[in-house]
Order: sequence, then C-alpha cells, then structure tokens
Amino acid sequence: MREFRPVYCKYCRQTLLSDNLEKCSGCGKVGGVMDPTAEPAVLADLVARKQAEPEPATETMGRGFGGALHFFGLLRLTLTGLVCLGLGLAVVLIPDLRDNPRTISGSDVARGIGASVVGFVVMGLVFFSTKRHQ
Repeated sequence: MREFRPVYCKYCRQTLLSDNLEKCSGCGKVGGVMDPTAEPAVLADLVARKQAEPEPATETMGRGFGGALHFFGLLRLTLTGLVCLGLGLAVVLIPDLRDNPRTISGSDVARGIGASVVGFVVMGLVFFSTKRHQ
C-alpha cells in the first residue's frame, strides 16, 4: 500500500492528500497532478500562483449578501426590542390595558417590567451583535 502525501492539481486548483500522482482524486482528470514537496521551486511557484489569483466573484457576492441579511435581521431584532419596551410602558401607563383602570396594581407593574426586561435583553443582543461584527 502506498503512502498518502499532499499533491496539487492544476485543473481543480486544490491541494489534496493522494497516493496517485497521475489522476486527481478531486476532479478525476489525468496529467495535472504535481507533488509540491518534490522540488522547492515547484512549491514556491505554487504559492506564488495561489497568492496572485483573484478571489472568485461568488465569494465576494456572498459576503455582501450575508451583510445585507445580517442588517435586516438586526433591524427586525431592534424593532422587536423597541416594541417590547413600548408594550412594557403601555401596560403600566395606559389605563385601558390595566386590570383595574382606576389604579395601578402589582400585577400590572410585573407585566410591564417583564415586557421591558424582554425588550432590554433583545436590545442587548443587537448591541453585542453589532459590536462583534465591527
């Protein structure tokens, strides 16, 4: 049994572990496999080509699209947090939302504090998420 070693395929431009120096195990093409450990010049040429090749357009587009999705997710979380905060205040301040419109009871305050705490937690998630991505 032969030993696996790193090889580079010129066709699929990948470095793979293989025991076959004739056929690429990644793309299946014959004749493009090189052993970069055989000659230091081949390895240096391989590194220079890898650094010089441009970034594929699909990866560039993916980053922008992912950023837009992240922005809209954060926008929705922000709105959810603000709604929860507003609901917490409304339950305490608007008489029609209380159990007894004439007085503020402990259960009204507890519901208002609960909704406000949820709003603060959601806003905290938005804050720490934006800090992490900057």
